[in-house]
Amino acid sequence: MNRLLSACISCLTGLSLAALSAQADDPPRLGLFVIEVETGKTTQLASEPLAGHAYCGSPDFSCDAKRLVFDATPGKEWSKTHILATDFRGNEQREFVNLGHGNCPTWSPDASQIAFRINPAADPNAEPGIWMMNADGKERRRLADGDIPKWSPSGNTILTVSFSNPCTLTLIDAKSGDSQPIELGDHQFYSVPSWAGDGKTLVAVVRSKAAFSIALVDIGDPATAKIKEIVWPCGIGVSDEPIYPVYSEKEKRCVFVGRSSMGFFLYRIDAETKGVPQRLEPNALGERIAGLSLSPDGKHVLFCSERESKKRAAEPSGNE
Repeated sequence: MNRLLSACISCLTGLSLAALSAQADDPPRLGLFVIEVETGKTTQLASEPLAGHAYCGSPDFSCDAKRLVFDATPGKEWSKTHILATDFRGNEQREFVNLGHGNCPTWSPDASQIAFRINPAADPNAEPGIWMMNADGKERRRLADGDIPKWSPSGNTILTVSFSNPCTLTLIDAKSGDSQPIELGDHQFYSVPSWAGDGKTLVAVVRSKAAFSIALVDIGDPATAKIKEIVWPCGIGVSDEPIYPVYSEKEKRCVFVGRSSMGFFLYRIDAETKGVPQRLEPNALGERIAGLSLSPDGKHVLFCSERESKKRAAEPSGNE
């Protein structure tokens, strides 16, 4: 009996070590998901949309929500990231169109063009910065310096967000490439803001002294941006740190990621929640979440999460 028990323990230990080794060797993964805000139903849209590229990020809905675009990377080798597009209402045999090298894609309002970032070493013939291309990936041309682009609903300008935190925001003319920094007095911007309904308003995590909040910010005059409305003073109802806020002017609804020692969770704030953040997935385990995009009707949210990679790590290999 003792020998049998020892053999079982040894076998289990070997399996555990093998699983840990496989997990350590496996590059990081982020799947692409969509959640229905009203029901909390979550569906995975992409796992490894391009061979070897299983780290998805920066999803963006087209203005009619018929198409979506995102990037996919082999692990975290950002110079090897590709941009992919697909239909939102796809099926299990979803097709992904490879639009070539690039990161952080964003649709123009009419979905005829895509702005994106080229990272250093991604293309020896392309200077890093903000680029533009047609929706089919053709006619690439450089626009300006910048990190994360967000095309405005008006189509005239492109917001760029630095990779730093707190971050700096710059408004770029979509035709000339001329740029102007966005200044918000004694406030700082954190995480990645998004456009909120028009070409003059952002939803952003802002901080003044020690106080954080999610706010709607008027950038009609970028040099003297102003807070229009506090959507949520951080700490009311939940203590999570807010990141990646998105906002629907139509539904008067904000969705954001709350980050805490317990993990990452999706929250909504609207009339139904009476100003207090409510979890979209009450039974979520807290896996990392990044890169939100809200559909134009405010009813669906695209996001990227490592929940799939954790599931894979927990499942025993069929070769054991």
